[in-house]
Formats: sequence, structure tokens, C-alpha cells
Amino acid sequence: MLRLFLVASALLSLSVPGALADSPWYRIIPVPGAPGCKVLADANGRPIQQRYEKGGARIYAIGGKACPEKFPGESYATISTARSITTEGNFARITTKTRKLVVTRGGTGNNYTFAINKLDVPR
Repeated sequence: MLRLFLVASALLSLSVPGALADSPWYRIIPVPGAPGCKVLADANGRPIQQRYEKGGARIYAIGGKACPEKFPGESYATISTARSITTEGNFARITTKTRKLVVTRGGTGNNYTFAINKLDVPR
């Protein structure tokens, strides 16, 4: 009985810090003025933006209709809703209605790479 308790407590001590620990590169932060809306951000709390060559940017958020159209202070960045955002070490995964994106850090500073995979969505 004591041996079973020690094994169970050892397993719990190994799994709890991993479950509670945030990624050192990513955070999910609330949008100012929009409770219930959260965006993917870097370690410093700046929202991660998917920038386009033609101009403009997109920020992914969870929270649905609670999210504003634009992020406060970032007037050129549109907020798009995602079904889920998860962080795993140096990767972040974003799932939208039609796409699955994997975000990785590229180089130094605020450079992030978005790998985009289209999902097979029935029409």
C-alpha cells in the first residue's frame, strides 16, 4: 500500500508542473476592454500577428463574438476567431474553421513563422 502511494505521488509530481507550466515563448492574454476574448501573444505580452505582403495583419483570438474587430492600439491588425489555441514548448497551434496553423519562432526578435494547412471541410 505504501509502495503504491509513493509511485502515485511520484507520477503526480512529474505531471503537475508540466500541466501548469506556460510556454516560455507564448502566452494567451485577454484583450483589453473585451472580457472573454483572448489572443496569442509572445512572452512580453505583445499579440502575435500574421503579417501580409500587401499590408495589414491578422491576430487570432478565442472568444467568438466577445472579440472586437480590431485589437486596441493595433488599428491595422484584424482579429480573427479561432476554435482553439494551444501552446506546446516553442510551438503554438491555432485551429480555425478552415485551417490549422502552426506558429514557430523564426530568428530573433518578433519574427514568427506561420505554417498553414487547409482542413478538409465539407461544403
